[in-house]
Amino acid sequence: MIAERTLARVPYKMQEGSIYDIFCFPTQRDPARARVVEHHTIVYFNAKTQFVLVSEPVAPIPLHSFHLLEFNQLLAEVAKQEILTDVYGCIKDVVPQHIASVRSEKKTESKCVITLHNSRRETLKITLWGDVARQFPLETVLSSEPSKLAVITSLKLSTYYRRAKGSNTNHTCIIIDPTIPQREEYKTEFSGPDDKVKMLPIPFRCLTAEEQDQQARIKLSELNALNPEEHLQGEPVYVVGKIIDFSDNGWWYKGCPIPECFKVLKKKEENNKYNCPDHLSEVIPLPCYKVYMIIEDDTNESMVTLMGRPAEELFGASCRELLNRRFYASETELPEEITNTIGQTHLFEIKMSYNSEFSVKDVHQAPQSTQTSGHAVHPTAETPERLNYGKNRIGQTTEICMFTPESEKKNKGKGNKHASSSPTGQRLSKQKMN
Repeated sequence: MIAERTLARVPYKMQEGSIYDIFCFPTQRDPARARVVEHHTIVYFNAKTQFVLVSEPVAPIPLHSFHLLEFNQLLAEVAKQEILTDVYGCIKDVVPQHIASVRSEKKTESKCVITLHNSRRETLKITLWGDVARQFPLETVLSSEPSKLAVITSLKLSTYYRRAKGSNTNHTCIIIDPTIPQREEYKTEFSGPDDKVKMLPIPFRCLTAEEQDQQARIKLSELNALNPEEHLQGEPVYVVGKIIDFSDNGWWYKGCPIPECFKVLKKKEENNKYNCPDHLSEVIPLPCYKVYMIIEDDTNESMVTLMGRPAEELFGASCRELLNRRFYASETELPEEITNTIGQTHLFEIKMSYNSEFSVKDVHQAPQSTQTSGHAVHPTAETPERLNYGKNRIGQTTEICMFTPESEKKNKGKGNKHASSSPTGQRLSKQKMN
């Protein structure tokens, strides 16, 4: 390794594929929790380091050495990852490099998402950031060959909805068509026309800090007056609002764990087990956010619904993580990670959902001129890929009332009769009646 501060003083003296005797270098214990190789020492090259080319025949040294894991080994590796993981597989699809928000650093950065297939057609998503995303060889991957076998090295592992996912580190390398024992097996398995790499559309573009300042915004009084029929399929609107409270109608529900489903599960009375209305199979419930949040500005206040990824990023943890930190599993008692956001001001990207609720599509840092004092934000260390939750998820999750006491359900029904004719008025009236 060459330290950044000494890089300018270290002349380039080595070539890939050559063998050298190396003299005069310092070493240091590797402080990283997850290391590139199974060794606790880092060798640092500096301006005094000597590289002597070995021209005499020596025992062959492989060009690459990998710490390869199968996909079914990754989940067990997450909690105890001591060596950064190398994975291999055929590239199934690619979301090309685009600009996305890195909330943990309050900035935007280049992002690329790829999906790998193993020989059993299992999938693994890998998120690339920064220089690794910008340097991803997209043209090579999309060439005329049916498939592309790749090894991606030095990945940091995490879990998302009970599935392992990977993200790059500063040491990550992407090697296309590597010489590994599995090479011919994969080329044979992924030789059909349907195995050609697909390029997926770029998700909605995140706003840069400059764009957030320039973004046309509306007041909450205008948001409350929106016509659902006109804005149901329209573009999102942007409002700057201060979080002032949360409804006590619940903050999570038992959802389907199947990726991109997340619908409310129904409980069977005969055996107290849960099944998904779409998949008609018994599943283990996955806690999912659905938070009714009240925001205000100088014109009005409004209730918005916060779910999925925006909720995870605002509260700094997944819904399952918040529940695992506590001995209770109440859907109505708000944890402090949620209540600590009261007083914060953000730029909310809002879209009208299919049940006439205002759904938060994203949460951006508020423009500097509108920020107010409040509790500190605790963003996640990871920045997982965004999910397209889809209209079915939004519609089905209105069944969150199945987790509230029977008395509250009756009060809700009475409250609807006296609610205001506007969508926001109806929601606020429901909350007051409860």
